[in-house]
Amino acid sequence: LPGSAMNTLQGCASISDAATGLLLFYTNGDTVWDKNNNPMPNGLGLHGNIQSSQSAVIIQHPDSTNKYFIFCSDAMGGANGITYNEVDMTLNAGLGDVTLKNVQLVTPACEKICAVRHCNGVDFWVVVHGYQNNTGVDTTFYAYEITQNGVQAPVTTNIGNQILSSNIASTIGYLKASPDGRKLASANSYGIDTVQLFDFNNATGALSNCISIPTGAGSQ
Repeated sequence: LPGSAMNTLQGCASISDAATGLLLFYTNGDTVWDKNNNPMPNGLGLHGNIQSSQSAVIIQHPDSTNKYFIFCSDAMGGANGITYNEVDMTLNAGLGDVTLKNVQLVTPACEKICAVRHCNGVDFWVVVHGYQNNTGVDTTFYAYEITQNGVQAPVTTNIGNQILSSNIASTIGYLKASPDGRKLASANSYGIDTVQLFDFNNATGALSNCISIPTGAGSQ
């Protein structure tokens, strides 16, 4: 949109009003800007990263039409890992205010992060991938259920590609859900070079039935 204040090398996210489609706010994972392209109060210094492939994802709070969560991912397995923030659109004359900031969920982690609608049609799952666990090999997906009570403890599934601590570039990639929330696709590059397709149980948060699709050496 004309006048955007955002400059980002990779990831970004925005959210619009459900009734009108008009912009509410946007972020590159580091700063949150309101619809007038001004930083929100407390909206500087989020723990995402402009060099993360999926630096942020925004979802509406299941129990409020005026509150939103911003989930952020650090770049290249950075120490900030996956964090979340809360925005209240009733504050700052309706332009929004960051009221909860940089709550850490898991670290270190890959740059992959996506939101999936829960099968109940109200709640959400936010799915991320770990990096560099105690064995130096990480195959763990974390699915955080977002309910009226906020962010719940994760459902974990060990499945798919091994993300090696010796290959930090393998943290790069995208994670996306099908429109019905029953499939996840994880893109990997830099020595892994596959897209992996999973069944996703959007009632329980578990992944299963991994299918690997080679993309060709050196793909990004």
